[in-house]
Amino acid sequence: MKLEKKEFEDHITCAGRVYLECEQFKLSTVTEDQFNSVAFSHIQKVMSDRFCQTVDRAAVLFMIDLIHGQFGLRCLGFVWSDEESLPNADVFHCHEASATHNLSGNPLEIPEIVNLSLESKLIHETTRRNKETSKLLDLTGKRPVSCSQTDFKDGMLYYLCDGGLSLFGVFPLTKTSKRILRINIVTDPDLSLSLTDVQRRHTLLYPEFRCRYEAVYQFTCATFTAQFDKCESLIGPPLSFIVGSLSTEVDLLSGSCLPSILEDLMLLKTIYEAHELGLSSWNSSQSSLTLEGFQTNLPNIFMYQVKQNTKFDAVSYTSMRASLANRRLDSTEILWDTVKGVSSGHVLRSFVNSAIAYLLDHREVLELHRRNDTQLAIKLRSLLSRGGPVDIDSGVSFPFGIECLLELGLNKLTNDCLCLLEPFVPEVVLSSPDPDKSWNLEYRWARLHHLYKASCFLASFASHCSKQAFVSELRKILNKPDEKDEWRSLLHTDTPLIVRHRFELPVSELLVPISGILPSLWIMQLDADQPVRTSVRLVYEQLSGGVTEKKYICHEMKLIDTYWPSAATSPVP
Repeated sequence: MKLEKKEFEDHITCAGRVYLECEQFKLSTVTEDQFNSVAFSHIQKVMSDRFCQTVDRAAVLFMIDLIHGQFGLRCLGFVWSDEESLPNADVFHCHEASATHNLSGNPLEIPEIVNLSLESKLIHETTRRNKETSKLLDLTGKRPVSCSQTDFKDGMLYYLCDGGLSLFGVFPLTKTSKRILRINIVTDPDLSLSLTDVQRRHTLLYPEFRCRYEAVYQFTCATFTAQFDKCESLIGPPLSFIVGSLSTEVDLLSGSCLPSILEDLMLLKTIYEAHELGLSSWNSSQSSLTLEGFQTNLPNIFMYQVKQNTKFDAVSYTSMRASLANRRLDSTEILWDTVKGVSSGHVLRSFVNSAIAYLLDHREVLELHRRNDTQLAIKLRSLLSRGGPVDIDSGVSFPFGIECLLELGLNKLTNDCLCLLEPFVPEVVLSSPDPDKSWNLEYRWARLHHLYKASCFLASFASHCSKQAFVSELRKILNKPDEKDEWRSLLHTDTPLIVRHRFELPVSELLVPISGILPSLWIMQLDADQPVRTSVRLVYEQLSGGVTEKKYICHEMKLIDTYWPSAATSPVP
């Protein structure tokens, strides 16, 4: 979250003026450090307030999406009688008193429609306990608008009262009809009721109705949503054969999926930035290794490897990390792990030259993967192809600069990703890089980005569902080309870089048995056509707490079609 330059200057000026005014009373001099401290505190407060607004905005956008998904309505915003609201005309609106009028053709006065609820006279109202805060729509601190002084506009939801009916809105349908949406937020719903009791409570006036259910389960980096026709109890799970959708959301820069790869990726990012700027040195605090220490330790760095690449049958995040740890590295990958903390091209050349000299003298420890097409691998193969002993002075400078280090790192991380993906999509290792482009660093970056993104999805999939459920989806991700220059997003942003994928699978393929956890949202959908078309949505929202703590708020949403014979005419002023 950033402030624009003009905003920054305005806030600095404001903070400085306030501080200077305070200091004038003390007759003391304001130092630069004091000014910076106050300016920073002021900006920090502004950023904090803006963060809170962003959180509120995200929650309301989710509520708007929920209303659209359940009813197909386009909600333009929420209106309350509060002096403060977020400055976004599409999300929040602050109500200002205006000359009220009743829309022409309104079969009843608007206040009467708002209060119209024949069912409420037949339903026992439960006693309200302490109110809980909804994450979907928090109206705490908001004041309801006055019904008699409100000009109800189509597409808006109005906050009308604290208890009972809370939100009311009118939505256009045809020239002679409108749809009325009422939302009642119940903070203490009775979860002990049977499904029949709940249905009867909301369908007293309807001889026939249709009932469906929807449940949303929130996992660490994924959401599972299922719609089903049969359920055994309130807040009950779908049956195992029900097919739902798993929406996976992964932050490529969070490190929660593949921390070891991301750590090297961030280091490569720093080195590549120096390369783009034409710098011969860059910031690095990861290594204090000297050339003398490196040369002395060469026998321990390059040694005969007894470990073999290990394939794990079990699909889990732990097995994936173990697979990376047990991967057999070739000589250039080992060199990357050793010298990746260097901070200049000059130091790198000295290290690489020493490594070449040692490897040519100890060929029994030299290993190069078939796919290794880095400059260093090409040079080593060229020297070895001469046959016989190679007389080389380690002090001779080969043209290995910052590009060489980038190649080593990109090659190592690419192979790490291939190691993870190969057990699930074997053909991924058969797709050789384009020989005409493999020398190009941008091409290498783009290929690594594509494989890294797929590997992050793999880590998420493996944590949530079975292998047979996600292999085909992983193949789709690998076969789908990235957007042009998408790879640059890894280099030029420090904010969360979110990628998403959604696919369908049966409940039985989930690794977490959802019968043992509670849904974050559980929705009962009731629809009737007679005597008037009506749709009821009982949205049970889980409150903060453990996954087994049955604590919910219920958003009772009711949408009714109404007849407005003169709705197309202009309202009487």
